[in-house]
Amino acid sequence: MATDHFQGASGQSYVRGAPLGEGPRAGEGATGRAWQAHRRGSGEPLVLKLFNPRFCTPAMRRRVAWLVERRLDRASPVLRAPIDVVDGPLGFGHVSPFAAGVPFETYLGEPTAGFLDHLVCAAAIAAGVMAMERQGLAHGDLHAQNVRVDKRDGALRAALIDFDNCVAPGLPPPPSIGQARYYAPEIRRDPRPARVTAETDRYALAVLLHELLLARHPVAAVVDTDPIRCDQVMRVGGWPDDPAGSPHPRGDEGLPVDCLDTRLQSLFRRALGPAPEARPHGGEWFAALGNAADNVYQCDHCRRPFIVDGGKRQCPYCRRRFIDYRLCIPSRPPIVLRDKVVPLTARQLRDGGADVCQALLRRHGPDALLEPTGRVAIARLGERGAVPLEPRRPHLLRPGDRLRLGDVEAQVAIGPHAAAAE
Repeated sequence: MATDHFQGASGQSYVRGAPLGEGPRAGEGATGRAWQAHRRGSGEPLVLKLFNPRFCTPAMRRRVAWLVERRLDRASPVLRAPIDVVDGPLGFGHVSPFAAGVPFETYLGEPTAGFLDHLVCAAAIAAGVMAMERQGLAHGDLHAQNVRVDKRDGALRAALIDFDNCVAPGLPPPPSIGQARYYAPEIRRDPRPARVTAETDRYALAVLLHELLLARHPVAAVVDTDPIRCDQVMRVGGWPDDPAGSPHPRGDEGLPVDCLDTRLQSLFRRALGPAPEARPHGGEWFAALGNAADNVYQCDHCRRPFIVDGGKRQCPYCRRRFIDYRLCIPSRPPIVLRDKVVPLTARQLRDGGADVCQALLRRHGPDALLEPTGRVAIARLGERGAVPLEPRRPHLLRPGDRLRLGDVEAQVAIGPHAAAAE
């Protein structure tokens, strides 16, 4: 076989009964070489990997057969795992679906998509990990070279490749411990393949997502400049960017951590910590990232996007504070919405009213929401009369909105834009 070009001769290699067609070399690693190939007849693009002789072991054959039997590509389009075994004149290896695009590491050098696209891409990666976990599998070698990203039709797509280091009950220990920039604290303290677990996989996933969402490694301050200090920091565990405080040095590059919501911050805090059992699984990341993608807001002043939540009071980039909302009721003090949730009681609406909650005023980043409790009829007033607001669901308020709360009328007003935060 030529060094740089795989010659797919009839009778030498088959994929599900169809012979392989030739293709150029796609890559080379410690365990073997890979070539682009295709299924003759259909033209389906594939990748052929052939192992170096020292990796053609019974344990690796068992691992590849296990992966082929699972057909992970059917569990998630993100997973480009082996679909057939190659064992013959060409050598021993496997064939996997082809993943278009470039390595994630290359993409990080010149990203071409925006913040929302990165959130959606991160959710896709988490969905792939969730599908693996449902099969009782950990990838075992999650890092930026084993994720490929492809921007097509305006969308950023991700694919996980190279499952040869996978971990699952009943399989022998994997041949390696992964890539150093993604080692979990327990791997750094005990660097043996037997230490690779679903929990170390979840740590590596958090590092990947951190690089995608915040455009930097969690220990960016030292990871490329001081390997000894990097090992010391990652061996202990912890999140240098933690808004709650961290003794570790922070990096200056990338995006501010406040562009994330508190839910994602909480997941990074758990995922990068020293307790393996606390690390979030793929399903938790998928749910949080999906919620975050639905709550991306673009600052009116600097036009930068970020994720909003009830506790955010200013843009994480330009530090400009959000406007203050207030509910104005004739002959009553205005009700200012500064907290995340403000109960609206009958006593606030009229003299002699009971201290019973009539509605909840909610702050969600720059937006104000009103959620009727159902105790009293609440309507929005307009040119066409009163439009009832459905109880127990939030309704967006706009400056100038007129409301009727029972028999009391109120109007939504705003204060001036506050100056940039000190």
